Amino acid sequence: MSTQNAKKTGLSLCVVAAAAAAFAAAGPALTADDDPVPAPTPSAVAPELPKTPPVLVKAIRQNQVTVVAIHATNAIFDELALREARAGAARASAKFMTIDTRKEKVIAAWVKRYPQVTGSPTILVFGRGSEEPISSLTIYSDREVVAQAVTNARVRVIAAAQRKAKAKAKNAQKNTSKG
Repeated sequence: MSTQNAKKTGLSLCVVAAAAAAFAAAGPALTADDDPVPAPTPSAVAPELPKTPPVLVKAIRQNQVTVVAIHATNAIFDELALREARAGAARASAKFMTIDTRKEKVIAAWVKRYPQVTGSPTILVFGRGSEEPISSLTIYSDREVVAQAVTNARVRVIAAAQRKAKAKAKNAQKNTSKG
């Protein structure tokens, strides 16, 4: 073995020995039952989101897709956007709701809960069972764009329901095969 190869081998052995010593000093290996991450302290827990407005909670429970248009009454541009959003929701058979920005307490709750609401008009599209919007349209959107957003949301809602049904069937099959 050449001198150069001997030096490389010696260096490699030193690195391996150091790694082995560090590993041994680390203590016993963790098992699957061990919890390597300590529980978060109360101050480390993420802040709770503001409550979802009750009128929306009811709508998303009762409808497959809900469109919410946030607008300023008497603003010509917002009125046009509102008409287009209403027509798009109707075309795609979705529940339609409006929120007027002049209702300060109401709009304050929406802005606090949904950071996507940056101005008016804003269109939020919700799917059944989710308090988070599937789509948010913060620029003028005509009826075709709103109808497409509703269709996209409906596809996601149906896919989620199918996944849930498959998981439930698989779980039921597991439970019957155990018994």
